[in-house]
Amino acid sequence: MIYTTAEQTKLANQSRLKDLYTNDYLNDEYNQNFKIINDLYFNNNSNRCKLFNVWTNLFSTVADTISNFVWSPYMDIKLNLNKYTIDLLSVWKAVFGIKRVDNWTVNWKLEVYHIPAENHLISEGLNKVFTMYKNLEKDEVVYYILKQTFWIWFIENKLYKLSKIIDNTWLEVPLDTIPETAMLKDMVKTWMDKSAIFYTDINSLDWIQSELDKIKNIVYSLDRKAVMFETQFLWEIEQFKIFENINIPKVAINDNWTVSLAKMPKILTTDTTLWAKGDIRYINNKNELINDAIAYEQVQIKKISSATSVPLDFLWINTSSAISWSSREIMISAFIKKVQNYRNILTESLIEILKLFEWQKKEDWSLIESYVIWDDIISKNDKDLADELKVAIKTWLISQYTWIQKYQKLQNPIDIEKEINLINNTINDEDKI
Repeated sequence: MIYTTAEQTKLANQSRLKDLYTNDYLNDEYNQNFKIINDLYFNNNSNRCKLFNVWTNLFSTVADTISNFVWSPYMDIKLNLNKYTIDLLSVWKAVFGIKRVDNWTVNWKLEVYHIPAENHLISEGLNKVFTMYKNLEKDEVVYYILKQTFWIWFIENKLYKLSKIIDNTWLEVPLDTIPETAMLKDMVKTWMDKSAIFYTDINSLDWIQSELDKIKNIVYSLDRKAVMFETQFLWEIEQFKIFENINIPKVAINDNWTVSLAKMPKILTTDTTLWAKGDIRYINNKNELINDAIAYEQVQIKKISSATSVPLDFLWINTSSAISWSSREIMISAFIKKVQNYRNILTESLIEILKLFEWQKKEDWSLIESYVIWDDIISKNDKDLADELKVAIKTWLISQYTWIQKYQKLQNPIDIEKEINLINNTINDEDKI
């Protein structure tokens, strides 16, 4: 059995949340907003809807902005947190996998790899990851699902074949059936007394929405307006033509009673049998609500800024002359606190991961330590940073050790102590002179 109904529902919900960031929701015929747009603007022509379903890109803008400010910390293992932060912002969790890589020793080397959060769930007390693959076989699309169960000491891998993307019947097949899983073994020993997977420990808070989920309905509304603007501008080019009392030749009249302009003669005459004046009128499709819709769009973007604490300047609204500097400082302060909160969430998992690596050596043969150091969220220039640290050390708010660590961004305690000794020796030499 691949998964239970509850597991399938959970995975589907997580996938829909991640689709907000990737923009895959725009072509999802099961998405609620796609259905509305398809009905309102495209007469349920799904192919045409996919072609003209433009978007505001606000989901990815919000996520990328926060993620870029969260960035990655200084620590003894190299790890880019961008993908993990995006997962946290969209699915409301980040998942870290641990694997052993041959480094030509009996111990092997531990490495961290990214597991897409939408593929992960906890069921029956076990961590499980479900990865879907799509292959073309004999001109037919065939779907496979790799199910990985993370046990203590080992990882169990199973591959299943489905006849279609949503299927209640499946067949377990060998892992080497497809190239993507051919190198995997049925059971991979981790030699760890815990499962080789870590995740941000906030999943129990199901009542808390992810950052993108909170703004979903507002962005959906903005997406609908974007489609309205796009179609309205196209319709403005295609004006309706109404022929009154004009003699239309039969060859130009289609079966559905529309008129083929290509078959119309260059000279038209009025229908004299009606004793009325002939006329051709052009009716454009100008929508008087467009300006109101554009103005309300600005209001909705401000609501997104309020919900996510992302400053309006990052959402394409210039506020430099609209609000006071004190108000801007308050908005930036809320954004900084938001970024710091995400850093705190990620730090808890990173510290736990680093504890596994403490026996492992770095390139300089010193042991890896479990510390995480973040840069300032709003970076200072060298002079401002030096002045700030100078005041802090004079007022006994920080030590000389922390001063050197922050200013020179040193990680290794040996390097920091070495720098302190050099400074002290320099000071002593100057006193002698």
